[in-house]
Amino acid sequence: MAQHDSAALSAIVEHMLKVSDNDIAETLLRMTALAAGRPATFEDGTAVVREVLTQYGISLTNYEIHDGSGLSRSNRIPAQTIADILDLADDPANAPTLKYIVEGLPVSGEAGSTLGPEWGRFDTADSKCAVGKVSAKTGTLTGAIALSGLTKAEDGRWKVFSFIENNSTATPDATKDALDGLAATVNGCWA
Repeated sequence: MAQHDSAALSAIVEHMLKVSDNDIAETLLRMTALAAGRPATFEDGTAVVREVLTQYGISLTNYEIHDGSGLSRSNRIPAQTIADILDLADDPANAPTLKYIVEGLPVSGEAGSTLGPEWGRFDTADSKCAVGKVSAKTGTLTGAIALSGLTKAEDGRWKVFSFIENNSTATPDATKDALDGLAATVNGCWA
């Protein structure tokens, strides 16, 4: 007989966010369903997510989710909804349960994360000033690129942002560079 104890859920969430591990994201969705006493299916996992977001007061207007990884082409999550979730996660009143989301976000310029130099992130004249100052999650599919997170702005205030570009005629690299520049603008280091 053998026994294996997994890492703490907070560590799993952090790793999933840092490297955008789709397998872990899908597993977490199904484990969420199981924890709520439901079958470990996409449908039950997404139903529980909707229930939890509603309990937290997040608007689900124009919100449609079909998987845990974000790879479904049928997902529709407005930028405002993502920003509201990040604002909720950053609220000190929710820190005991949600702080791991914010702590797990990749940091601009952090090697080994989706915002690292190996991905060409925060490496333009418009965005270099924000290296180490932006914590954000990326989202990249053919025809859709997103960057959502928070930054402590030059004025000392924490600011939440969510940028989603769909069906851009620009190259994916140009879109990523533009989103990084927008995050630097929110930070206030580039305008």
